[in-house]
Amino acid sequence: MKRKYKVVACHRCGNAQITTANTSFTCFRCGANNRISRESILYLANSHEEAREELIRIKARKRS
Repeated sequence: MKRKYKVVACHRCGNAQITTANTSFTCFRCGANNRISRESILYLANSHEEAREELIRIKARKRS
């Protein structure tokens, strides 16, 4: 089975990050434990490179 890479957002601080988890992830910025839901998934990718490129675009949009 091939891994799916998800760009997800923390419900507490809004930090975006990449995970392959299916049920929950811990935010790198604030340490909050987040359940993965449709609302928390910002992008779904088949490769880490694709997810990384989208994460960079998402973070660039937040800064502007």
